[in-house]
Amino acid sequence: MALALEINSTDQIAYLARDTLSIEQDATSYMATAEFVLSDTTSALTVAAKQTVYIHDGTTVYFYGSISDTATVNYTKNKAAARRITVRCQDAH
Repeated sequence: MALALEINSTDQIAYLARDTLSIEQDATSYMATAEFVLSDTTSALTVAAKQTVYIHDGTTVYFYGSISDTATVNYTKNKAAARRITVRCQDAH
């Protein structure tokens, strides 16, 4: 199996920027958070707060929750509009 990054039931792993996925769990609150960057070279992604995020490898679940915040940086790549979207998530706890 391969890692899947589903946002609203659509696998977006192809957009995941290398070495940006971070998943943490706070031992005292039992709350998990995830953060990652999506590299959207065609400006085609729609990512917004409250969308469901499911990170898994087959039946092994690493994170399940929703987007709490996003930050977008627009740039130009080969004369075309592109953007990097930082996504912060909180578990469904």
